[in-house]
Amino acid sequence: MKKVLTVLVLALALVSAWSCKKSSGNDSQSDPECIALISMKNYTTISAEFDVKLTSNRPIVRRGLIWTSGSITPRFDDTNYHSSPYEGSENQFTMSLTGLMPDSQYNVCAYMDVNMGDDVETIYSNTISFTTLPDDV
Repeated sequence: MKKVLTVLVLALALVSAWSCKKSSGNDSQSDPECIALISMKNYTTISAEFDVKLTSNRPIVRRGLIWTSGSITPRFDDTNYHSSPYEGSENQFTMSLTGLMPDSQYNVCAYMDVNMGDDVETIYSNTISFTTLPDDV
């Protein structure tokens, strides 16, 4: 009986180790196997450049940046977001946002949609808040 229980516990541990969980409403990651990180490289009056690093033990079906103006945290379930998908398949890449307004606040996250079998879950990175440079700089 102990052997059967031990095998069941090990099987459950293996199954849970191979799955990603959707991140909660905050910016923390819910599974160390599915991580999205973003860092800012540069910004100007009308653009910003970011480095993105994604780690997942599941297939990533979509990746890119999501952003909002003002102080709202960008999420797909909100109607006030803009997104820019990354066209490549790399899990480490640089992306730029252009056409931004001078002297304006933005919040940016990286995201990845992870294939969970019959479902797709969105994993968000940390949020970067910044204000573009004013026109007179």
